[in-house]
Amino acid sequence: MAFPDWINTSGLLWEGEYIALYWPEPDEFDRLTDLRNTPQVRQWFLDDRPLDPVNNRIWLASGMNKPVEALLSIRLKTNQALLGMIGWSDWDFENHIAWFGRIAIDRSAIKQTQPLLPDGYKGVTLDAAFTLRDFVFLRMHLEAGYTYYFSGNKLAERINQSIGMKELRRVQRNRPDGTSVETIEMGMTRAQWLAISG
Repeated sequence: MAFPDWINTSGLLWEGEYIALYWPEPDEFDRLTDLRNTPQVRQWFLDDRPLDPVNNRIWLASGMNKPVEALLSIRLKTNQALLGMIGWSDWDFENHIAWFGRIAIDRSAIKQTQPLLPDGYKGVTLDAAFTLRDFVFLRMHLEAGYTYYFSGNKLAERINQSIGMKELRRVQRNRPDGTSVETIEMGMTRAQWLAISG
């Protein structure tokens, strides 16, 4: 299948309400790795082992298989402050499907930018999730998008339900240490997205 050359693989990818999604810049690499390696973030990744900063820097710079997979920076539009990350994997160009996740929010960065956000704002996490959801159907031309999260992750449950994802099934997945964890797979079709996006 031909490479989808209508998707840029550097710079700005898509804008949301108060945030924008960018391909990471070198000065963000270590900060993204540090965020991923915090215990409160990595506990929700299937492979929860800490990432090596040097190897991850190399992966972000040249090892990522763009655009089959993506790890994107979430930045505040007003001042470009780095607030977190989100992304996808396994974009199947032929069948028009992909898997989404890799989301993590830097709580300390959000606290610093809180004065720049209005009262009643839905929050950076939801803003980023809605932004990526609309991007994948508008620009990636997907027929369906999927994700999974650990049972008991109430924040992930709320985010996915808020953007319109529907539970499909529950699956046991194996972790590197040999243990298994129950995950909840969710999905959204293009028809479902059109029905709720107007």
